[in-house]
Amino acid sequence: MAAPLDPSRAWMLLGFLGVAALVAFYLSFRYWHRARMIEDVPTARIRSAPQGYVELEGTGQPLETAPLLSPLSNVGCLWYHYKIEKKEYHRYKGAAYHRWRTVREGRSNQPFYLEDGTGRCIIDPEGAEITHSDRLVWYGATPWPVAAPLVGEGSLGSRVRENYRYTERFILPGQPLYAIGQFRTVRAAELGSVADITRDLLNEWKQDRHALLAAGFDTNGDGEIDLEEWQVVRRKAKEEAERIYRKRLQEPDLHRLEKPRDENLPFLLAIEPQRRLIRQYRRRAALSLALFIATAAAAGWLFHRFLA
Repeated sequence: MAAPLDPSRAWMLLGFLGVAALVAFYLSFRYWHRARMIEDVPTARIRSAPQGYVELEGTGQPLETAPLLSPLSNVGCLWYHYKIEKKEYHRYKGAAYHRWRTVREGRSNQPFYLEDGTGRCIIDPEGAEITHSDRLVWYGATPWPVAAPLVGEGSLGSRVRENYRYTERFILPGQPLYAIGQFRTVRAAELGSVADITRDLLNEWKQDRHALLAAGFDTNGDGEIDLEEWQVVRRKAKEEAERIYRKRLQEPDLHRLEKPRDENLPFLLAIEPQRRLIRQYRRRAALSLALFIATAAAAGWLFHRFLA
């Protein structure tokens, strides 16, 4: 027969069950809220998307900049999250066990495009909840991996003998991409008026005195830009600013999706279609709710059995 539970241990167990019940209830609400948001927000097309909170679907593409490489496996990607864990051994009451401790972790925040056939939108992943992505896990004996498996293949190395575990998650170029967040359009002409561009040019030119002299603005040859010569510089800057402004008027609008200011609105990115996302969030909500009911019932039984 099991020994009776003393009050101090009963209170500790009751506290653990209470915390577990609260966490499970919070997760159930959180997952259900995300499923409802994905269901209720209509899918917009980039060309005609309204300003505000919108949902987009398309494919991910890199910006016209240097390619982004994941730090552990050097995979070309749009986004990555990596984690390095070390196996630590412990003993408790004569029993040996181990656990993985995170020693290094990071993620990229470099923007990339989402294209849907009507246009393209810059995705700023900073602050995004990226719930579904490709994952790569392997093991090694060094704090930094010396080799990595190919994307899509299983683990590399033995989880028994090796003391380090490496994990990377990716969003790869060309993958289907689902996104919901704050959509805003920046008109090219709104990037700055002629006066703003002129001011920026003058500030930039002031920092390079030798370039001004080499450009021929020092008409009297005294090695300085006097007041009269500076007026010529100002007219030249205004002409250049007008040219830049006219060029911007011909450029397409810039669309951007980012984290909403309202904390109640989730910013989600995933490589899964929204129907599958809804099912997965509903399943998680149901499991969390079942866990809440179970832990709450166990806490109630424990209280009435040992503490009431």
